[in-house]
Amino acid sequence: MKEHLREKGCSDRVLVLDTAAFLAGLQLYFSNECLYTTPDVLEEVKDHESKEKLEMAISLGRIIVLEPRETINIERKVRKRLSDTDISVIKLSLYLKRTGKDVVVVTDDYALQKVLKEFGLEYMSVKTIGVDKADKLKKRTSGH
Repeated sequence: MKEHLREKGCSDRVLVLDTAAFLAGLQLYFSNECLYTTPDVLEEVKDHESKEKLEMAISLGRIIVLEPRETINIERKVRKRLSDTDISVIKLSLYLKRTGKDVVVVTDDYALQKVLKEFGLEYMSVKTIGVDKADKLKKRTSGH
């Protein structure tokens, strides 16, 4: 897979895009990273403009769509907070990390961000400040 990254001009860092990234059109802005997503995420992109941008990125070979191959054990209480799509993003990210990639998940979903952190996966927010900063801000404003 390293050869594949070099051939496409990608850095060693790969981004796994959640639905929020596609709704913001971010797939058209990253140029050095390989971009991955799951079929479940593609199904969530419904609005015409986002779907059009997504289809363009796929046709240009900017997006690699992979079915997650990882088996993960997520506690029942955590699983209730996550959608099947969220779980597919985690599985794909763990698979890519296991193959030696430097993985960053692009998502605004705070519940997903918390679970990614538990699995030792990095994340990047799209339009929000991210769960870590939100938690710090909440503690600061509540006086704790």
